[in-house]
Amino acid sequence: MEKKQLNLTVLKWIEGDISSFSVLYDYYIDKIFRFIYFKVPPGEAEDLTEDVFVKVMEKKHTFDPTKSSFSTWIYTIARNTVIDFLRARKVTSELTDAIEDENDSVQPAFLTEKSLEMQNLKLALETLAKDKQDMVILRFVDELSYQEIATILDKSEGSIRISMMRALRDLRSVLEKLET
Repeated sequence: MEKKQLNLTVLKWIEGDISSFSVLYDYYIDKIFRFIYFKVPPGEAEDLTEDVFVKVMEKKHTFDPTKSSFSTWIYTIARNTVIDFLRARKVTSELTDAIEDENDSVQPAFLTEKSLEMQNLKLALETLAKDKQDMVILRFVDELSYQEIATILDKSEGSIRISMMRALRDLRSVLEKLET
């Protein structure tokens, strides 16, 4: 969907067009799910994704298109939902535990190269600070611009670019160790 069409859909939704929300839901559901998936144990991402969309509906009146884009606003809600979830559950090593739980329920013969790569990526992401995890996921999974990421994380674009470079360097190093 083009940015212009997306903005028009958001404005229609703000004005009360319920069918516009379903268009926004369809557009963002997979993006928000992927963002959450890399941060929580298996089985939790779907529920949290739905929580995000419930909050979007409940907080509709707080969205101001003159202050931020809808994309920035919904990712901020998603990020805060994950933070609240982790705080409430007091999860300290969520990614490692998640991978161990997932491996227990899957026969080793069925593990594909892709799933092993995904597990390595999750392990590597776990080594990063939470804000760097967010940056990498927002940039490469959800394909947001540096400017959008800076707005979501409340940092300057230059700071995001520098931190991203360092995070990618660290990820590359960890992934090389995991692959050997």
